[in-house]
Amino acid sequence: MCTAVLVVYCTVSAAGQTLFTLKKQSIKVADLIKAINKETGYNILYSNQIFNDKRAISVDFDQATIHQVMSKLLDGTDLQYNIKDNAIMINRDSQKKESPVSTRTMNQQQGISGKVTDPGGKPLQGATVFLKGKNLSTDTDKDGLFTLPQAKVNDVLEVRFVGYDTKDYTIVSLQDRISISLSPGDNVLDAVVVTALGIKKSTRSLTYNIQDVKGEELTRNRDPNFVNSLTGKIAGVTINASSSGIGGATRVVMRGTKSITGNNNALYVIDGVPVLNTTDLRTNMPAGQINDIFSASTGSDIISMINPDDIESISTLTGAAAAALYGSQGQNGVIIINTKSGQKGRTSLSLMNNTNFMTPLVMPKFQNTYGRSDEGSYFSWGPKLTEPSTYRPADFFQTGATSMTGFTFDTGKENNQTFFSGGMTQGRGIIPNNNLSRYNFSFRNTSSFLDDKLQLDLNGMYLSQMERNMVAQGLYHNPIVPVYLFPPGGNFEAIKAFERYNPDRLFPTQYWPFGGAPFQMQNPYWTAYRIPLENNTTRLLLGGSLKYKVNDWLNITGRAKLDRTQLTSDRKMYASTDMLFAGYGGAFFINENNTQALYGDLLANINKSFVDFTLTANVGGSRVESSSRFLAAGGGIAQGSPPNVFTTDNISGSTGTGAGSGTARQPDKTSFQSLLGNFSLAYKNMLFLDGSYRYDWYSQLYFNKDSKLYLTYPSIGVSAILTDAFPEIKSNALSYLKVRANFSQVGNPPRLYEGGPQVYLLATGGINQNTPLRYPLRPERTDAWEAGLNLKFLKDKINLDVTLYNTNTYDQIFTITQSATSGGNQSFLLNAGRVNNKGIEANLGYNGTLGAVNWNSNAVFTLNRNTAKELYSTVGADGRRVATDTINIAGGGSYQQKVAVGGNMSAIYITSKLARDQNGYIALNPGVSVDNREYFYAGNADPNYTIGFNNSFRYKNFNLSFLVFGRFGGVGVSATQAMLDAYGVSQTTADARDLGYVTVNGAPYPNVEQYYTQMGSGTNGVLAYYVYSATNIRLRELAFGYTIPQQYLGKWIKSINASIIGNNLFMLYNKAPFDPESTPSTGTYFQGFDYFRQPSLKSLGFSIRAQF
Repeated sequence: MCTAVLVVYCTVSAAGQTLFTLKKQSIKVADLIKAINKETGYNILYSNQIFNDKRAISVDFDQATIHQVMSKLLDGTDLQYNIKDNAIMINRDSQKKESPVSTRTMNQQQGISGKVTDPGGKPLQGATVFLKGKNLSTDTDKDGLFTLPQAKVNDVLEVRFVGYDTKDYTIVSLQDRISISLSPGDNVLDAVVVTALGIKKSTRSLTYNIQDVKGEELTRNRDPNFVNSLTGKIAGVTINASSSGIGGATRVVMRGTKSITGNNNALYVIDGVPVLNTTDLRTNMPAGQINDIFSASTGSDIISMINPDDIESISTLTGAAAAALYGSQGQNGVIIINTKSGQKGRTSLSLMNNTNFMTPLVMPKFQNTYGRSDEGSYFSWGPKLTEPSTYRPADFFQTGATSMTGFTFDTGKENNQTFFSGGMTQGRGIIPNNNLSRYNFSFRNTSSFLDDKLQLDLNGMYLSQMERNMVAQGLYHNPIVPVYLFPPGGNFEAIKAFERYNPDRLFPTQYWPFGGAPFQMQNPYWTAYRIPLENNTTRLLLGGSLKYKVNDWLNITGRAKLDRTQLTSDRKMYASTDMLFAGYGGAFFINENNTQALYGDLLANINKSFVDFTLTANVGGSRVESSSRFLAAGGGIAQGSPPNVFTTDNISGSTGTGAGSGTARQPDKTSFQSLLGNFSLAYKNMLFLDGSYRYDWYSQLYFNKDSKLYLTYPSIGVSAILTDAFPEIKSNALSYLKVRANFSQVGNPPRLYEGGPQVYLLATGGINQNTPLRYPLRPERTDAWEAGLNLKFLKDKINLDVTLYNTNTYDQIFTITQSATSGGNQSFLLNAGRVNNKGIEANLGYNGTLGAVNWNSNAVFTLNRNTAKELYSTVGADGRRVATDTINIAGGGSYQQKVAVGGNMSAIYITSKLARDQNGYIALNPGVSVDNREYFYAGNADPNYTIGFNNSFRYKNFNLSFLVFGRFGGVGVSATQAMLDAYGVSQTTADARDLGYVTVNGAPYPNVEQYYTQMGSGTNGVLAYYVYSATNIRLRELAFGYTIPQQYLGKWIKSINASIIGNNLFMLYNKAPFDPESTPSTGTYFQGFDYFRQPSLKSLGFSIRAQF
């Protein structure tokens, strides 16, 4: 650790109840402190600049209290100590503290007695009450009570407590018990956070920005995917929940998208070890990604299966410098999950339940006054209904519900602590037959041996999940399409009986009286119940670490983790499903993907002080072996085969009925090795120099002799605490000022097989040779600069952290196409291109009081500007130059996403608009028509900036918290609204028909139907007129609760908290007919595009938590 502060960490809930026994003729103070920690569980914090822990003293303690022990420890010094919970802080004071007098034995017939509380009235145990000028003091008991029998009228009491501002109180009377309330402050040493590879560092010493989120932020307003609970709480991060409903995947992008063709989602790390968040090693793309406008079904990501009750805290490394020790894995930033462990000296059991009820948040506006065009038609351009239709598309959606129930149990003795938890999540979405079922179990045991020189940490998680019908958006297998377009006045109740007995086929078949409906629309209930997609996932994580303390300044740590995931997906299509998707007897598709990663590392950790300098260093290496086995089979069930028999033997293939010839097998393996080292040098705990260096080797490059098999990733950073270096600038207004700057390089490895041959589809009898390399292939690489300030004001009540960054990602990997007659393959791979991201991260916090109310507030600000600076220009096999400044990267119909030099990677282009005449007016002869001859820029899907405003209030046993989140700027495109207009079911078309015209060229145009049917022509409409601002502000979280005190609960129950909770309760501002913050795809592209997207969810529910 790069600091001159020694911090000993060990926890026990019953600290203060343990008596201390030790007899030594001579013992070093440092060893005595370790013995105190080991025996009592107290954490003793001090600066070695003011406290000499090298000296030796003689001790003879027999059942001594902690106050007697501390008095002996500080005897002969000008230091004093403060106690809060199980933490003791030693600091300098002008008064010498004598042995405290126990309040339990005080003679209370004289002097003064009183109670010390926080602003909410909660007793503060262990607060120190000094009688100024008389060298007398005492500590408060568990009820916050104290007595000083020597006190007289006009004496001054000084009350101190760690984490609170010191307060003076003048005694005016000895008759009544006094009450003293302390205000929260910050008189503790700097917090310790978990950084890369699980290394703990003081926040003072960091040369980069790191943000810490406590586990309670994930469990207060619980989400089936805990990652969504980070929204609006971390600067520099864009988090988008999938529109697939409960438990859907989450898109997490830190400091902008960097890779044009690769994965841009953050790396996840559990207790210092990287873990997978994909089951596709070949592409390394995230779960929940879609690649076209037709796909509707998706799934959750495997990181979402982790139980938030297992999480102690989350550290986010948004910048390259923070993630540099992860090398080629850290380009996209890192989310470090720190899990809970058992605690010494206590046994604790917690039971909890969160139940939420969900309804759609934002939906388009529909009309119910005009009927269908003709009998059997799906268009609603008929005459006005005599009575408004009772059909409401929203009625199709059921009330969703999730119930998340769990327990945690921890117990610990001196040398062995255990943590165990279990959880169950049961949920149903708003779409019928959309279900989620999840079970979690975790275990962790920490033990110490050989007089604490050897520490063993064993942990494991077992996760099992079933999800059914996760629908994001798209045309096919999406029940929302026929629901939204259903004509008002039609008999929707009739189609709820979605299957009826067919006497010709002797079994029930689909009832759908709109057989000629476009987009292969089917009965929405048939889609939900008879074309189900079900994903079953099991995940096992087993890990362990062994740490051996060689001496006071050196330890060796080894870690290993097994991460194994099995995902089975199957879709059953019953007979009478549209023949575009199924055979006469139905269809069956099944995929099985088994993925495994085995991680190991070995680190030597050094922490050595030299007079005014402290050196912290870590040197070691790691290796990851990953593999996956993919099996797939699928096809239609042909006429003549038993219908609705869903086995691989019953599907049709190229060799005929029952051949099962759709089977494929593809073995994938990767190997990844690293050597790494980092150091941190501190001078007087106020000037810091950091550096790291990492070598990475990739198996993806082994097949190409010209490619460099390894790459290096350096980083360097400096920081200074200016208020310590120049004390004259420190004041009550400015209590802390730190400056920092760094440079680093990180990367993104090539996808599997990009560097060599691949073999797959063995059933076809052929071998597919991968696109060859004409040039040596390198991983993508990012150079990053960062500079920032950390400030605290008004005695640390206000904190402000600001970071500026600039990154350049180059050596992007492109597939370059060339003519088949050029003498080589039709394509080859090339490193080229450069993407720049620059921006601002800011965090403004306040921790204080409003009268008797504790108030904690935090605002985070994120601004990022993304620009493609270069693409590629090279020479093909025929000697001709191959170059471009624009790449069509995603889209369909009139919606396109292109990456162009000088443009944004989320740029949206539209390929159609209404045709104009030679004078620039919309052409009206014979009516409006569509011009789709060229692309034009509509805007980009990225926000200009985002703001999250998080607040919590506590008054006595009541607590209130809320989070307001705003996204400002960017655009979204709604093909849904275009189709609703074209089919005449939108409120917009009803308003125009009521008016009798639409305005074109500034004048009335009476042919409303012709105008809007043209607007919806093509695959997804004339989208130039359906571009909306993505700016929105919402109440993201709300919770109000009450904690029942222990005195009302009996001996065995410590506390019960009951809360009302809500998520996404309402929009404060939004002009789009969809939720701009939800996403149909967790990948880089198809952002800002709404094509019959499932509505995002608002929820209201309750939570109960009991601790025993």
